[in-house]
Amino acid sequence: MCTIIINGMEFSVTRTLYTTLRYLRHTTLERVFWIDGVCINQKDTLERNHQVAQMGQIYSCARCVRIWLGEATVDIGAAMDLVSASQNGVIKNWTIENWAIESWPTPNWQTKHIQQRVVLCVRSYRVGASSLTKLLKRPYWQRMWVFQEIVLAKRAVVHCGSFEVDWSSFREMDGVMADQRLWAEVPMNESWVHDLRRAFFGIAQFCVERDQSAYLNNVLYPTRNLKCTDPRDKLYALMGVCEMSRSLGFVPDYTRSVCHVYTDFTRSLIDRQKDFSNLLTAGLWNCKNGIDICLPTWVPDYRGTHGVNIRYLAASYLEHFNASKGRKGFYLFQHDEEGELTRLQVRGSVFDTVKNTAMFANGKETRQILEVLVDQESLGPTQPLLSARTLLDSFFRIMVFEDPTTSPETNRDRLARLAVGFAYDLLTAGTPSSGSRTSENTFAAIIDFLSSLKTSLESHPFEALGESYLKLMEEDPEQLHWFREEYLARSRETSQGSTPSFFSTQRHCIGKGVTSVSPGDVVAVIFGCRIPVVLRSSGRFYQLVGPCYVHGAMNGEVVRELGTIPGVEEQDIILV
Repeated sequence: MCTIIINGMEFSVTRTLYTTLRYLRHTTLERVFWIDGVCINQKDTLERNHQVAQMGQIYSCARCVRIWLGEATVDIGAAMDLVSASQNGVIKNWTIENWAIESWPTPNWQTKHIQQRVVLCVRSYRVGASSLTKLLKRPYWQRMWVFQEIVLAKRAVVHCGSFEVDWSSFREMDGVMADQRLWAEVPMNESWVHDLRRAFFGIAQFCVERDQSAYLNNVLYPTRNLKCTDPRDKLYALMGVCEMSRSLGFVPDYTRSVCHVYTDFTRSLIDRQKDFSNLLTAGLWNCKNGIDICLPTWVPDYRGTHGVNIRYLAASYLEHFNASKGRKGFYLFQHDEEGELTRLQVRGSVFDTVKNTAMFANGKETRQILEVLVDQESLGPTQPLLSARTLLDSFFRIMVFEDPTTSPETNRDRLARLAVGFAYDLLTAGTPSSGSRTSENTFAAIIDFLSSLKTSLESHPFEALGESYLKLMEEDPEQLHWFREEYLARSRETSQGSTPSFFSTQRHCIGKGVTSVSPGDVVAVIFGCRIPVVLRSSGRFYQLVGPCYVHGAMNGEVVRELGTIPGVEEQDIILV
């Protein structure tokens, strides 16, 4: 701890704050700062309750918010110069050579021209890109309370030592980084580019537009990876941004336990939105998020994101899938024998049971996962419950998380490359288990899969994927290697940093779920929820394990078959 003087009296502050003030103070003029660690008595519960409710107004009215990232290191100047380039596509004292820039004969050609130059700057200015990646991984970006500071600010300035850049430049750069179309041609071996894009993805929550941040769904999950000392602040720190006290009747109360705060909030959210999307981020307790606080499995653990894959939630918000086929959700909150709110009754259908599971971890390749799930000799057509597609086609689309809303023009070329990479990984990578072999039937099934994929694509860079694969094996195996790398990168990307569990079911479906999926778990559709879920029996109740992707059950197929297949019926499901 360090000591500063406030109104003539000594006051203890952290070394970080002490260093910040030394850099930010003016040599001749008086500067006025509001600092939560100084202006709020953290030991007074009543004062915390009151002040936390006021913080949104404080940051909204501030003339400027100062973002302190710490002292400068070597090459920080290069990082700041690269960020500044987002405004005009030019890096100070740096010349881009041997790069062609296309013309943009469109109404917004100037913006696109600048964006394209920014892409070239990142690709050619490796020192700046690498330094900026390190800057975006500093501890500041992990703090929960700074979210509202940045989002609500009229103006914010980023400081690192004596360097400073306006926050608007970071937001412009984030917009360029997030546009996949601008980076589609960047090869895998330009690792610094992909590292920087991932780093910007890590701070994307701070770049949300002010009007969009008012919608709770836009900020509730993206901020869950942020850290705070008191777990209740994972929700209270959003109050100034989302106005939860008015829309949900939710107010700060530090006398309530973390479990009660999270449960009360989730109940209010379901009551308000009449929607079960939040269930997609709930499930069994994961020790990486903290100690067991005895949450019901239908209540998300807002302390962290371990065991959660945001792609399920995003797919639900964007209406990519509709597993419950528009059936309106029903819910009823129930108290247990001790009077605690622990149960959520819903309507739906339990339609299948998990038979085998395989983890996508510890170096396992596609073939090894598939070997655990099915007989290698049956890689041709199967008879899944709800789909006539081949097993390989189902497994491939699960691995790359097929997006049905992406236009063919945008998706077809990439899907073709991913399919070739998938086939190469399946045929040549990994160590087959004892007694297995790549039989002629298996090889033929894989080539047939590649050839038949053409029927679902309007066009792609190959005349026929199967023929092209065989040709590449002979003439350009290195290209096959890079297609495989792209496929593996995509499969890791769809796992969102988690370790997914692939599973097969008793009705011959293949699915992908969270790590904790186990044989004997059941697969269900909950009415009002767009994504299927995995449940675990607990007496006459069920625990929610998590969401899942089951190819052939994502768009109302289960609802359509209710009552026509033995054991697939509408029923009450009570989650605990």
